[in-house]
Amino acid sequence: MKEYKVKDIRNIMLCGHGGVGKTTLAEAMLFNSGARTRLGRVDEGSSAMDYSPLEIERKITVSLSVGHFTWSDIFVNILDTPGYADFRGEVISAASVSDGAIILIDSNSGVEVGSEWVWELTKEYSIPSVIFVNGLKKENAQFFNVIKEIKEVFKLGIVPLTIPIGGGENFTGVVNLLTKKAFIYKDGKSQGIEVPDNEKKRVDEMSKNLVEGLVETDEDLMERYLADEEIKEEELASILKKGVVNGELHPVLCGDAYHNIGMDTLLKSIAQLLPSPEERQEVNVTERGRERILKINEPFASLVFKTIFEPHLGELNYIRVFSGELTPGIEVLNTTKGTTEKVNQIYLLNGKEREEAKKLLPGSICALVKLKSTKTGDTLTLKGNNITLPSIKFPKPSISIAIV
Repeated sequence: MKEYKVKDIRNIMLCGHGGVGKTTLAEAMLFNSGARTRLGRVDEGSSAMDYSPLEIERKITVSLSVGHFTWSDIFVNILDTPGYADFRGEVISAASVSDGAIILIDSNSGVEVGSEWVWELTKEYSIPSVIFVNGLKKENAQFFNVIKEIKEVFKLGIVPLTIPIGGGENFTGVVNLLTKKAFIYKDGKSQGIEVPDNEKKRVDEMSKNLVEGLVETDEDLMERYLADEEIKEEELASILKKGVVNGELHPVLCGDAYHNIGMDTLLKSIAQLLPSPEERQEVNVTERGRERILKINEPFASLVFKTIFEPHLGELNYIRVFSGELTPGIEVLNTTKGTTEKVNQIYLLNGKEREEAKKLLPGSICALVKLKSTKTGDTLTLKGNNITLPSIKFPKPSISIAIV
């Protein structure tokens, strides 16, 4: 496996209300990036991310799953989360280790209860987000009505970045408002075209609004804009990324994951707009009863954010590395429980598919096997590095049942 620098890693959670197409989007990303040779389908039971018998039977996500791929030399970990309220603990686990989020909104239903909940969750965890309006090939898809609703509910910082060409069965492509370039799709492949005549007026108006909104955040650019000086696309893109990373701007993109339309534009936005582990907010740790900031160049430290059991293998602990490097064969300290563990194999994941790794950098997400006493929420670090990362705060149960 190719080695990547920390600046080239992205950890992205896919979140939203139930049934908006999060897993379908994950499958489209894996397929378009070449990580999978087949476009998995939830309704056919061929999804890489929804692989448990219950998920295949119910055709819904009930458990957080992890995938990875490479796009334009950027290594992307995706965390596909359930949308139904019964499984919100899985979403909270993903939020505890994610550096960015894609919030999916259905093109018919608009902002729903689950949409608002994940929006507030990303705010609570200070996770920069991109909004993706999905399912534009559906009958009665209402992109511009949904945009209006998103602005009304989520308030400030909503900036449309792409808009659809056509709608419903006639949805064929997207227009990028920053570049004013249009693309149509066939079999998932994009082809550049001129902006359709019937969309030019809308594109000009919305592109102007986008540019004005961006230059307003920079005094120098604003002066140049008012003086009718040329402002380069790269400068606008830089301002947009800064706003996204700071949590002030939330670009809205559109497409249809099931029909593989608009995926390359979304993948490009993940690579260019969402932050690497180096660009994220600082992580606090507790050391000898005092809080301090953890630097990514410190010795190895990681958080266990999920524990599962697999037949013939035993327990797998999913970890996110927050500092230092991890290699097989070393002993680590579980500072939560005060025990030591031997790291054997290290696996990168695509659902239930595993790929062995030889070294992990800060920001990496992987699974460790055959740890003796480590569970979800524990901190693993090197011996002598007695720090503890914040544990995961799960919601309190609504109902308690005793089995006697």
